[in-house]
Amino acid sequence: MSSSATDLLHSGENRVVVNTSRGESGSRMDGRVYAVFVVAAVGDNSGYITQYWIAEGNENLHGEGWSGSNPTVHDTSSYTFSGADLTGMQSAELTTVLLAGTRYQPDYMTFNSNDLGQPETDTSHYPEGATDIGDEICFDAEGGSGTESRYVDVESFDVTDYVKDVNTVVFERGRDSNGDGVIDPSSAISEGEDYIHPCLAVLSVKKKKASLLQDLGIAGITTANMYAGATGTLTAEVRNYGEKTGSQAVVAFYVDGEKIGTATADTGSSGVGYAVIEWAATGGEHEISAKIESPADSVSSNDEYSLACNIEDLPDLSLKVSSPVSAESGEAAVKQSPSFFMIPVLGAAGAAAVWGRRKKPGKIMAATLVCMLVLSPVLVQPSFAAGLEYREYVLPVEVLNEGGAVDPGVSLTVYLDGEKAAYTTLEDGIDGGDSESVEISIFTTPGSHKVRIVVDEEGSVDELDEGNNSFEAVYEFP
Repeated sequence: MSSSATDLLHSGENRVVVNTSRGESGSRMDGRVYAVFVVAAVGDNSGYITQYWIAEGNENLHGEGWSGSNPTVHDTSSYTFSGADLTGMQSAELTTVLLAGTRYQPDYMTFNSNDLGQPETDTSHYPEGATDIGDEICFDAEGGSGTESRYVDVESFDVTDYVKDVNTVVFERGRDSNGDGVIDPSSAISEGEDYIHPCLAVLSVKKKKASLLQDLGIAGITTANMYAGATGTLTAEVRNYGEKTGSQAVVAFYVDGEKIGTATADTGSSGVGYAVIEWAATGGEHEISAKIESPADSVSSNDEYSLACNIEDLPDLSLKVSSPVSAESGEAAVKQSPSFFMIPVLGAAGAAAVWGRRKKPGKIMAATLVCMLVLSPVLVQPSFAAGLEYREYVLPVEVLNEGGAVDPGVSLTVYLDGEKAAYTTLEDGIDGGDSESVEISIFTTPGSHKVRIVVDEEGSVDELDEGNNSFEAVYEFP
């Protein structure tokens, strides 16, 4: 998480205290807080000014088997910093924070496709040419002894020779050094980290103060609820790439060249703000534009942004699900029908209710026990059953859309026995009257499991019918 501390910092020492819920009733927190980082931009009289781009989050890069026997893999993550005006640039620096790195397990970082950090010379522990940026020593990636740390690795790189108008940093948990198609962290000479977490990247460009003028630009437009007859929302992302001469930007919105209104974006201390306006959407093809109406700045080429938008009727998503199939044997799971069990279950429950009125408490318990025994064939076995190994299954899902087109990014969530087991998004969206087929890998033990699938669980898509967005069934997994 991140929060603004501009009004909290003062000169000299600043103390940060973190309180967790460890030990509290019902808390699952184990108390592991790795570190707290404060990023402060402080003015000086050097005659220079510095531009900052700050990206924070937590990417979990990991290899197969990083969590039990679940064989998922996530090898790389990246982030792109845009809008760097290099006029009058003196130097550029990239600062990063990695969590949970391990010494002697190499990891890599590139900036605009250039490797960062010095290669390790100890060939008894590293492949030739490998870097180990997350080696539990801070500020040593470019040479020097650095500072010993534990689970936290902070590094700064001089990227003056690599910086461009648009800059991309890539984090890699390892590389396949021997060409066998696998990044193996467990061999005698490790090829990568078991897991490592990039969580902060700060790009700074130092420039001559006179060269940095006001530069407000629109980085993009996003739309929401854009369906015929609905009230849609248009959001323009405004960025202040230049000197902070004002924190607000007036943005005008246009549809097919006709102005529909203005909104104000407050870029504030972050340099990023959002102008939002509503529009009563009409069907058909439209061009949507946003343009900065603030006083002219040093760069006018980025003051306007446009996109084409085809507005249709509301969509209607539904699901068609086939039986899960064993990835190993190809054998399909058997769907269990509750109807076979309903009569004896209801009969036993009725007997328990009658017996409860006429007999002593001890016999109420006996009747309840009978009911539980009848119910037992349909109870779902927990996926962590002792002595059983996890296996991979493929779950075929078809998402149908009987209404207007759905934008890319709608979610699809799978639950096994009430626990979230898989999550994916439909990257291409779904046109009206069309469908999208997805094969989702899930990992569980053989036996009886309840499968529940939900499309657009977050409710981000307005639909004609929200009641057909989920599917639920019990299967006997082979």
